[in-house]
Amino acid sequence: MEGLRHWALLLCVAAVLGGIVQMLLPEKEQSTGIKLILGLYIVVTALTPAADIDWDLLTAQSWQTLETTSASSDYSGWVVQYSQDALQRQLQAQLDQQAPGSVVQQVSLDYDAQSGRCEVRQVVLDAQGQEDAARQAARELLGEQIEVKFAQGGEEDATVQME
Repeated sequence: MEGLRHWALLLCVAAVLGGIVQMLLPEKEQSTGIKLILGLYIVVTALTPAADIDWDLLTAQSWQTLETTSASSDYSGWVVQYSQDALQRQLQAQLDQQAPGSVVQQVSLDYDAQSGRCEVRQVVLDAQGQEDAARQAARELLGEQIEVKFAQGGEEDATVQME
């Protein structure tokens, strides 16, 4: 930051000096050549610090920062939570149509980091006496390979667990 301030100060001083010299010049043909030299002086003053920069180090640091940033970005927790919420909403909509009064209590997913896929681990439903309709709705949404189990919670309540 200090180097940038120093460079800006040098550039301002060069511009002010060039302006002062230009004001002191007479309005003759020689002034165009001197104006050209003053303009070149300002450009050289502006570009001189760029020659001192270690461009290889700067490039290496920018690539290292890019690799560190991309390697440290892990959105798996967000993906799993978003998938659970989306599946819960879809399953609730399916239940509302086929087994009214049934409620999705919990959706649990397993995330495989290697393949990047989420798989259903467990879904808990409150079927309220509509076990067959809830089972059919869950299988339509999640597929036939999901095993549906019922655990009795009361006389009219049933919990559907898929494992």
